[in-house]
Amino acid sequence: MQRAAEIALLYSHTRPSGEASFTAFSEVEGAGEPGGENIAAAYGYSAEEMLDAWWEEDEDYSGQGHRRNILNSDNRYVGIGHVNVGGTDFWVQEFSSTGGSAKATEANNSPTVFTITAKGEDIYLDNMNSYVSSIDIKSGETTSLPEFTEEVRHKNSTIDFATPVVNTSDWVIADTTIAEIRDGKILGKAIGTTTLKREAMYGGDPLKIMINVAEKSEEPAKPGAVDDSDKYSEDTNPVNPSGYQQSDNEEGPVIDTYSDSREDYAPDGTAVGKGASAETAEYAIKNLSSDSDPSGAKFAPLMLKSTKQTKTSIKLSWKKVKGAKKYVIYGNRCGTSNKPKKLATVKGYSKTIKKIASKKLKKGKYYKFIVVALDSNKRVVSTSRIIHTATKGGKARNYTRVTTKAKKNKVSLKKGKTFKLGAKAVGKNVKKHVCLRYESSDAKVAKVNKSGKITAKKKGTCKIYVYAQNGVCKVINVTVK
Repeated sequence: MQRAAEIALLYSHTRPSGEASFTAFSEVEGAGEPGGENIAAAYGYSAEEMLDAWWEEDEDYSGQGHRRNILNSDNRYVGIGHVNVGGTDFWVQEFSSTGGSAKATEANNSPTVFTITAKGEDIYLDNMNSYVSSIDIKSGETTSLPEFTEEVRHKNSTIDFATPVVNTSDWVIADTTIAEIRDGKILGKAIGTTTLKREAMYGGDPLKIMINVAEKSEEPAKPGAVDDSDKYSEDTNPVNPSGYQQSDNEEGPVIDTYSDSREDYAPDGTAVGKGASAETAEYAIKNLSSDSDPSGAKFAPLMLKSTKQTKTSIKLSWKKVKGAKKYVIYGNRCGTSNKPKKLATVKGYSKTIKKIASKKLKKGKYYKFIVVALDSNKRVVSTSRIIHTATKGGKARNYTRVTTKAKKNKVSLKKGKTFKLGAKAVGKNVKKHVCLRYESSDAKVAKVNKSGKITAKKKGTCKIYVYAQNGVCKVINVTVK
């Protein structure tokens, strides 16, 4: 598991400490002699799908390095490690030429902290964010310290990924006559404004949050009054869905109150699938803990993509969806700590985004977007996949097209037969946020796995969508005889 965690920080056969990968063998009792290593970073791959990708049947011999490791007769033993960090799966195969006494460990599906040794000068801060920008409190009252995330990067990593780290520094309040930290909470002491600060672990600007202390009201509550002190807004600490209030629609303030009734979910049990309430879908999207797609999202029929980019804007386009009366757009900067924000509600099929939360888009930066189609009853008709696209003006680039081995974008198969699409996303200097993704319009006719292998299931026709992170797509027409 250690090597799987290490490649989340430095995607390389060199360890973050600067040592060769095989030195990890000496840290595991009974590991045997090192024989080789395969590594991979992928989005949502199962163990079977990952092995299929490593098999590299469609590659020339020169590109079959992983396959040669697997088939090398000297590599008689293998250890497999896997971790999921922020929705991205990191896999390793460690081969050994001699048998050892090391035993497999039980799968651990709970959050786990790994200790990784790295050279300090190679690590730099990517982002440090909190869910709140300011804290309002009354004198004499207390509130919880805010949750926050810190993500770092390794300067030599070959993939675009920010790794979450544990921050062991302390919160500090600038003026303790106005507020102080007591028993792990913020205590308002005197009317005024001060700053709550926490230093980043690996350089960069500290996280600063404004604290506003107001006079405590002595007026008793009126009979029948509703206490809304726990309601969540963009500027207060998040709580559960039942008290969510927000007003960030470009076209005018909107107040939504979220319930947690199962009737608000889609029939398939997801929060954003067809039939879910608009409120439930919005809460789920705004509280995504990673850049992974929410369960229930699909590429088709919306087929969201970025069609035009300037230094300060991104134009989004999507298909008209039958039964949809309006489309709600969410987005933010890419990064697991940047939760999607509601940007606009439109009736058309495109929108140019110039601002996110009153901040103009910056040149040469990657942004993520997701669109929800709603019917006249404010129920979800379809929710798109998340796309990642860059503005112009910097080193960031976007994919321009997708290619496959399907001639004239058609595949004809007999039941039970398979076809590997061999798809590739075309573009120079693109930072990969997610791998190519695949979707079948009818998995009962033909299904497709996450490495692009189509399997014919029963007689009929369907479409296979192959799409890159910014939404550029190739549609394959499949006929099963």
